[in-house]
Amino acid sequence: MFRENIILEEPNENNSRVKYQLPLKNNNFTGRESFIQTLHTKLEQEKTPILVIFGPKGIGKTQVAKAYAHQYLHIYDNIVWWFNIELNMEDQYKTLALALQLNIHSLKPNEIVKAVQNILRQTPGWLLIFDNAKSWTELLPFLPQQQAERGHILVTSDQRNWPHIETLSIFTADESKSYIQKMIPNTSDEDALTLAADLEFFPLAITQASLFINKHLENISEYLILYKTKKSELFQQSLALLKENSSSEYMDNYRLTIDIAYSITLKKIQEHEKSFHLLKICSFLHADAIPKFLLELISDTCKKPIYFNNIMRPLLAYGLIQRDQIEKQYLIDGKVHVKPSFLNSYSQHRLLQEVLYEKLDQEVRLTYFDMTLEKVQSQFTIKTVELKKWKASIALINHVEAILSKAYDFQIKSKNIYELLANSIDFYFRRDQIPAIEQSLHKLTNYFAEWPGMTIQALHWESNLCVSKRATAKELEVMKNKIKETLNAKNIDQLATYDRTTLELYFSLAAMQSELGEAEEAKAIFLMLLNSSQFNDLNSKQICCANIGNIFLYQKQNLEAINYLKLSLEYNQQNICHPDPNIGYTYNALGKAYFQQYEITKAENDLMSAEENFTHSVNECNKYGDLARLHRYRGWAYFGLVRVLCVKGNLEKAEEFYNQFIKDITKVIPREKWTDGYKECDNILINDINILKESRIQSVFSSVSIYT
Repeated sequence: MFRENIILEEPNENNSRVKYQLPLKNNNFTGRESFIQTLHTKLEQEKTPILVIFGPKGIGKTQVAKAYAHQYLHIYDNIVWWFNIELNMEDQYKTLALALQLNIHSLKPNEIVKAVQNILRQTPGWLLIFDNAKSWTELLPFLPQQQAERGHILVTSDQRNWPHIETLSIFTADESKSYIQKMIPNTSDEDALTLAADLEFFPLAITQASLFINKHLENISEYLILYKTKKSELFQQSLALLKENSSSEYMDNYRLTIDIAYSITLKKIQEHEKSFHLLKICSFLHADAIPKFLLELISDTCKKPIYFNNIMRPLLAYGLIQRDQIEKQYLIDGKVHVKPSFLNSYSQHRLLQEVLYEKLDQEVRLTYFDMTLEKVQSQFTIKTVELKKWKASIALINHVEAILSKAYDFQIKSKNIYELLANSIDFYFRRDQIPAIEQSLHKLTNYFAEWPGMTIQALHWESNLCVSKRATAKELEVMKNKIKETLNAKNIDQLATYDRTTLELYFSLAAMQSELGEAEEAKAIFLMLLNSSQFNDLNSKQICCANIGNIFLYQKQNLEAINYLKLSLEYNQQNICHPDPNIGYTYNALGKAYFQQYEITKAENDLMSAEENFTHSVNECNKYGDLARLHRYRGWAYFGLVRVLCVKGNLEKAEEFYNQFIKDITKVIPREKWTDGYKECDNILINDINILKESRIQSVFSSVSIYT
């Protein structure tokens, strides 16, 4: 049961191009014709543009929604888009925004969602499908306010608390027979119906049984003997569980039937020790998109792919885990071409994952929890400088959240859990995902409320959140005062002796003061931090030097600015791998300082280094970092280069970089929304270029001003 999202373009009956993203079509899908027809009829009715397919896990909700989307794709003129509500919705909306060719470079994640919703409100003929939703509260922020004639919304859920529900039931006898005969060729009608009846006509149980029979048995009768034996063993044990988890009229037998069918397969899998070990690890991860590199690390086969394939083979054969696939369709000369390929990730059915987890006793759960935590933590990094690892971190964030959820269940409050949760907050900061920051910060401050230093650490993050939200000067002032009150008992003269957490809060205070123009106060703190034994790692020293250098630059003390900015570059280049935006920021500031000193050649060299660094950074983290910030800073590097080249008399290059400046800045802020500051900078460049065109190069020096 593949759940992989794919981006496709296909002509509909009118030869227009529909933007759509759907899971791969299930070629084994059988039946459900009347249910799908009911969905279509009700969605077409004016009063029900939203429908929820309800049923327990494993009943086939996702498969039905997928079948509906493929079957009725031709009736939607513009967009058919699939969302997995359990994964990052902002990222999924970003993918849709890019497909719609929206300019989103300057937008925060929640603003991207709103931009897409605005397009949907204006565009007729679309279908949105939200898979695995739990409640209206969870889904509402992502629903466009739309009229029925604009589009349709289809939701799948195992919860009843929805209006406009369509309950998906078990297979009919005919559907079961057709499905079994498709899965197990040459099966008689009688054998198929006997197997279906014993499995209570439950789709997931029939799927598990069919895969097992195909792999190991001569006929269905052999399986039924195994099934009845296992049913007798599990009945008493499962009865209490069923009473606690009943959620529908057929749930009692449903969970027991799935449990029995799955147990038969698991018994066989246990013959493959390493495969079973890997499967148990997976029960602690998110069910979707488990990265291959993580599974290779867990199975200790990173350098031996043939061993990894051998471990995965039984799991794939029994349908316990699936290799994710993607299928891109594109037009050539009016004809649709298809190119399928495998992805480097795997998925598993949520219900099977839950059943296995419930079968593990508490001691085994804790052992595997620690093991999974260790492996994921070793690969999950949020360091700004490690842009090449951002892709891996994004692939892991859902699994990080799954592990943290298990930690809350176990009530584990270890240092490793704290660090993983803290790293996830920093990860969301780097991606500017404000709702995720707020949720994770709430969890951390509540779950670890009694930990020493938590008040100060939480305030440090709260201040960063204030900046990320682009707070007003008044809001920054409030936050600054809040920090000062918390640090009231601390003496700045003793700053070098404080613990790391307190120092980070002082750093936040200095950043606030710098933003508010309190340069001397901020500079004093940064200088103290630079001399602190608790703040002496290379990255911290680089950041402090860069901040001090920028403050000196703001104060027009260019020689001091140059000294600290060069020192920042030395620390930075000792510490990290390129590309790193911090290097670009520092080169940019250094170029400004040299320009203000009229050292034009040095200014040009540093600004070119800044431009190259930002360009490399943009290319490296196009999908992973704060891209708007990179474009903004590269734009200012081009601003400085235009001024330098005008002084040097290079008109052709100056005009080229001026166009690049406009291109980058408009990616951050549309030109019609430029503030007076942006307009003034634009006018400065236009004036310098015009002076150069008039061959009055020397007079450019008289127009030199500080640019910020």
